[in-house]
Amino acid sequence: FTAQSTEEYERARPSYPTNELKCFFSALGIEGGGTRVLEVAAGTGKLTRALLPLDFNVTCVEPSPDMRKAFRAHTALQGIPIGDATAESLPCEYTAAFDAVVVGQAFHWFATEDALTEMGRCTRPGGVLALLWNLEDGGVEWVSELRALYEQYDEGIPQFRLGKWRDVWDTPVAAELFEPLQVTVARHSTTVSKELVWDRVKSKSYITVLGEAERASLRDQIMALLERHRLPDQFEFPVELTIAAAIRK
Repeated sequence: FTAQSTEEYERARPSYPTNELKCFFSALGIEGGGTRVLEVAAGTGKLTRALLPLDFNVTCVEPSPDMRKAFRAHTALQGIPIGDATAESLPCEYTAAFDAVVVGQAFHWFATEDALTEMGRCTRPGGVLALLWNLEDGGVEWVSELRALYEQYDEGIPQFRLGKWRDVWDTPVAAELFEPLQVTVARHSTTVSKELVWDRVKSKSYITVLGEAERASLRDQIMALLERHRLPDQFEFPVELTIAAAIRK
């Protein structure tokens, strides 16, 4: 991510519903009072901010300097440690140090045995590895049409929706470290404008690399779609939250 795309990501991507997260972690017996949580690939802190009201003791890692800079710029995140590390190479002192390891909107980029091994090393026995994704809810007609416009550009990219991130969970490494993966889905929404919808689309990695003319054409198509569906200046963007979680053996 460049500094510009990081800014677009922070401005346009939806947050995570804290109440849904609270119910999810509570059902696993993971609740506040100093619960130790490691967030891998923390980005600009979207998920971090949703975790803080749960009274978790959160530690973050993020390999992108621009993302870490954006993270540290948030007043709400002052005092939350964020280090320079990848999922495949986490600090040695993190061994069995966390009740939960969480990844928001990123595991599909590093769904490897090496990453799973490292995150498993950092999770205490009985702790949980939770992988979260916010995805535009294709069950809504205008959102389905919107996705069809931009998803044509993501060929060759291991996007979450394609499900290739699940492959690593069929390996001996996963079976040795974790109980079977459990997936839950919840729906929420975020208030947007038409321009914010475009900002969200252009924050996607495969859209940032398009040429100027192609991006302009895509923007025109998206604006025409939103007009055709008679969406007002401010409206709700429906989002599907997927949480894939596994208990550490």
